[in-house]
Amino acid sequence: MSRLPCKGLIYLLPILVFIFVFSAFRAFSQTSPVGIDTIQPQKIYIDSFFSGQKVTVRAMVPFGDKVVLRLLGPRENLALMKKGRVGGLWMNVEQVHFQSVPKVYLLWTSEKLSALGTRDSLKAMKLDYLSLLSGTLQNKKNRGEESLLVSELIKLKEADKVYHIFEGAVQIKPWERRVWDQADAVLELPSKIYPGIYTLELIAFKEGKGRLVHASTIEVKLAGFPALVSNLAARKGLLYGTLAVIIATFSGLMIGIVFSSRGGH
Repeated sequence: MSRLPCKGLIYLLPILVFIFVFSAFRAFSQTSPVGIDTIQPQKIYIDSFFSGQKVTVRAMVPFGDKVVLRLLGPRENLALMKKGRVGGLWMNVEQVHFQSVPKVYLLWTSEKLSALGTRDSLKAMKLDYLSLLSGTLQNKKNRGEESLLVSELIKLKEADKVYHIFEGAVQIKPWERRVWDQADAVLELPSKIYPGIYTLELIAFKEGKGRLVHASTIEVKLAGFPALVSNLAARKGLLYGTLAVIIATFSGLMIGIVFSSRGGH
């Protein structure tokens, strides 16, 4: 008779263990601070005097993790002209098509990119330019020419400051000793940033392997006169065209008057 309660406990034990583990996991997930904690401001307005924007970001990561903040803009298809020599002259010789290219790609890291993880890990997370743009070129090219064309696209994007990697720009400090770290960064967005919804990703590296920890968004909108012009161009094309002609004519007249008055003296 005394064996029956013991036998019942044997069957009950796995259930109790499962309940304990599930409760502990749920409590941990509810109290874990890991993720992007602060984005200030989260909405950016492009007006007539816009010259870029600084965005303050704070995030929490597990102790000892290396941190990457990645800002990805809306994707676009590009048609660019390739130049070549024809009869000794530089001319447009071919149209080159890129598909699904991020308009903006900005990266902030806590260490040098090469120190974050293995080459394969960086490639898997598509952190470097070549991994990011792999497969975007639609024209059939050999590997050498494809690499050259992608490099030229990167140069164009970097010249507009919409592609950039800021190594060592994320500061990490202890938040809870040997449990959590706090990552802080000031993201400097360029003046040529486009309107749209941007994805801000928090990527953490542990022992050379990267993983996406959290993602949030930043919205960029037109405001003031740029918003008015964009609205006219999109919804009232005839009025927009008429105003453009009037402004161009008026500007030409004013320039003519200025130069005429200077010539009279």
